[in-house]
Amino acid sequence: SEDRKQLMTVGRYLYERDMTVKPVLNQMAGLASSIVTPQYDGDDLEWGTAAESWLYENDRWIDVRGWPYTMSDQDFLILLHIIRDGDVGELLTEDEFGNPKTQLIPAHRIGTRTDLGARGQKVQGGQFDGATIIDGVIVGDSMQAIGYRVLGDTLDQDRDFSTNDMRLHFKPYWSDQVRGRSWIGASAIGIQDVHESRRLELIAQKKLAGTD
Repeated sequence: SEDRKQLMTVGRYLYERDMTVKPVLNQMAGLASSIVTPQYDGDDLEWGTAAESWLYENDRWIDVRGWPYTMSDQDFLILLHIIRDGDVGELLTEDEFGNPKTQLIPAHRIGTRTDLGARGQKVQGGQFDGATIIDGVIVGDSMQAIGYRVLGDTLDQDRDFSTNDMRLHFKPYWSDQVRGRSWIGASAIGIQDVHESRRLELIAQKKLAGTD
């Protein structure tokens, strides 16, 4: 848990600080999240027009926060979060009128508090009472995710959601992996070496320029 959080912090820091890393990650997420506008190709043109119109409007307002968080922006953010943070949650919810909505939950909001952070802790109370919770992921007997814990500002505001209502997006590389790891955070040492090499090269150039 602590290693994952450190990698996430490093990944976010590099994303905001490094003007080479940031546009590259944005381009990666942008290319991977490019979507195709739905087009109906059936015989019922009236139904097809209505369906296309509904999908268009739904994609514009699918996020609970509304504009400018469209479906394409949400897809972009999911991929960016996976690369930079390691994972991101997506909560399936609805607005006050019952319209289906989604809400992205950043990685730092999914987890366990200090007293529940150790591997093998048990959930106390609620729909998952007695189940094992690992770094915010509530698992079953076969280590399958059955729910997630979303942290609020206080302990009383923490909430557990089942996998029917929330999913966790990440790329697994181990058979028993329950959380993602920041791709860019894991590359920090190599990036630091590049920066150090550039710094030393600049020092050498300045030293050479200062000699007669």
